[in-house]
Amino acid sequence: MITVVHSLDYDLDAKRFVSFLDRKAQLHLCRQQDSPYWEMLQRKFVSRDEFVSNPSIQYAQEFKGECYRYSEEELKGFWRIFLRTRVYLQGAYDTFLHRKTKEPDQAKFGSKRDQ
Repeated sequence: MITVVHSLDYDLDAKRFVSFLDRKAQLHLCRQQDSPYWEMLQRKFVSRDEFVSNPSIQYAQEFKGECYRYSEEELKGFWRIFLRTRVYLQGAYDTFLHRKTKEPDQAKFGSKRDQ
């Protein structure tokens, strides 16, 4: 079930949380520690323009001496993955802290039967 996330308070500087992600085989979602992607995940707000204009995000890892630059469409997809990763990390953090998450109001969002 997808829930609504109203705020992000996970902390990738918390060693125990990072260890929890590693044990659950989920740390790879954050990419490499101290990378621009990791640093952006840490921030409370990142604009789409700021994300896609970051040179470290625009280019793939060098392979055989070449560095591929992502297209606008690929960056758009990468941005959506980034946003979903943030929501996923928040859910993992809530689980790590044993916090109960509140289910969205089905009347507001409709139920499966309504679709």
